[in-house]
Amino acid sequence: MLLALFYGILTFQRNTVWRNDITLFTDMERKAPNNLLATYTLGVLYGERNHFDIAESYYQKAINKAPDFWEAHYNLGNIYTRVGREVLAKREYEKVLELNPDFVNARNNLKIVLQHASGSALPTPKEIKKETVLTVPSKTQGLVKYSFGRISFEYPKGWSIKETEKGIVINDNGAGFTIEMTLEEKPDTVSASEYVSQQKENFGKLVNQGLAKIPNMDFAYVKVWDKKLQFFLFKKELVVKVLVYPSDSANMKEFDGILGSIKISN
Repeated sequence: MLLALFYGILTFQRNTVWRNDITLFTDMERKAPNNLLATYTLGVLYGERNHFDIAESYYQKAINKAPDFWEAHYNLGNIYTRVGREVLAKREYEKVLELNPDFVNARNNLKIVLQHASGSALPTPKEIKKETVLTVPSKTQGLVKYSFGRISFEYPKGWSIKETEKGIVINDNGAGFTIEMTLEEKPDTVSASEYVSQQKENFGKLVNQGLAKIPNMDFAYVKVWDKKLQFFLFKKELVVKVLVYPSDSANMKEFDGILGSIKISN
């Protein structure tokens, strides 16, 4: 989840931000069609720019991929609330509370929708509790917690992990889906952007690249290669480098959860 994968180019002027954000995650979704967070992030990006019809289509697509993805249901409810489709908004907020009963924002927004349905004025965007942005649908069953040095994360039961001299390799035990993860230290004199620009790995054709928003991280960057996705996750001076392939695997849904669960201890 987002991911909170998610992604967004933040270092350019606003028009460039929009263009590159949409292009980056459209490319990512095309190269990794089972990447749930790429689809979800496109919903967030279009919704932030008031392109509600397009945002709705991406949230619906994310929900079709993962029906219990409560964050997508919640954001879709906010879209419906903003355009005055109270019946559909009510349905989405109720679904969120079914999946996540303790999520207060959904309860508050549902109250606003019901008040409007009874004759109150249409809520303003400021009254609608903010979308959840770039989060990852969480599962508590079927996951194994794992720690490697200062990295911790969760991965699916039945998958294998092998420790190497450089880091760890996670494999799905059958379909050839692989995640490589290494931990490095960034010099204090080098910024995160400079660190990424200094990386010389080549995994084929580089389709797109840009900043990312990843839960628990200070800064993140993603490169979309033709068959692979490469992430750089920064927490203070530490960097987790993640390479996942093939990017069109059905197991990209599982990778979303792994990525969103990564934590780096200080």
